Amino acid sequence: MKNLILIPSYKRPERIKTCLNSVISNSVCSDIFVLLHTSDADSYSEVMREYEPKNVHFVVSEANSCPSKLNVGCDVFGQNYEYTSFIGDDCVVTTPKWDEICVNHIENNFKGFGVVSPSEPSWGRNYDDLPLHWMQSRSFWSTVGYFVHREMQHCYVDNLIRDFAKSVDSYAKLPNCIIEHHHPNHGHASDEVYDMGEKAHCENDKMIYYEYINSPEYTEILERLKNVQRSL
Repeated sequence: MKNLILIPSYKRPERIKTCLNSVISNSVCSDIFVLLHTSDADSYSEVMREYEPKNVHFVVSEANSCPSKLNVGCDVFGQNYEYTSFIGDDCVVTTPKWDEICVNHIENNFKGFGVVSPSEPSWGRNYDDLPLHWMQSRSFWSTVGYFVHREMQHCYVDNLIRDFAKSVDSYAKLPNCIIEHHHPNHGHASDEVYDMGEKAHCENDKMIYYEYINSPEYTEILERLKNVQRSL
């Protein structure tokens, strides 16, 4: 089973090297795609020269937020893979064969239809049930209709993915699979990317989330998911 890893990145050409080294070292069934915005691509030229020979693919588009980049990557390439994963450019994978562990959990526990998230212990109890980074089966995201909600800019997409997957008992956070998230919320330095993303958009994304989960579209998607789950 092949997994598509999507890594959106913006103004972090040095930091993403640490991320890519960890992903390359610990992945066994994945292809790696880094998603860049056109305005920022030139600053990654050195990263491209270093990592393209290591079979890392770089995709440049006009998508300018983390969710929009993820949707571009999944829309264009996702149909070629049984699974699609999101990892942030400020993350470090520490578990060998993490992707195989995630695939096997979905295959063995959810009949190939679901969402799993590696654990991120440093985030603490408030985040225990959130898939801050995750893997979705193609059957799952194609039933929903997108990899992440298309109107959100940064936050609450993970709440929504959790809600969808839990609605059909097809969500798990895996304690034996670890990804470290080097985020300001637990001691790492803030930067422009964090300020532009979480600080600028969180309240608006929160409003979109709560409006959406009470909308007819959300109810319709839940019913589609339940129909697929019942058919397995």
